[in-house]
Amino acid sequence: MIVVQDLGLLHCVSNFKLHIQKTKKTVIMEALRKNLKSLGVIGVVVGGILVATYPIIIAPYMDPRPWHEVQNVGRQGIDREKIQPGGMKVWTDPFEKKN
Repeated sequence: MIVVQDLGLLHCVSNFKLHIQKTKKTVIMEALRKNLKSLGVIGVVVGGILVATYPIIIAPYMDPRPWHEVQNVGRQGIDREKIQPGGMKVWTDPFEKKN
């Protein structure tokens, strides 16, 4: 009779340990799911910002030729010497090699 009670207690203790392990796993999984949702939301926001800034910041930096052409067309017919304020000299690159 004592052996049966000990086995019952042992079985009860092992079930309790198994329940605690399952509970820990479910708590960890729930926390992980919440973190994954948060990371997903943050990832979508950051990705949206990057997609929005690409044509504004990154594309002109990588290939400035189209923007130089737009500036040349927009400034065509303007004499820079005449519109320079205070009789100042038009800006030139000081590091450019002179011929």
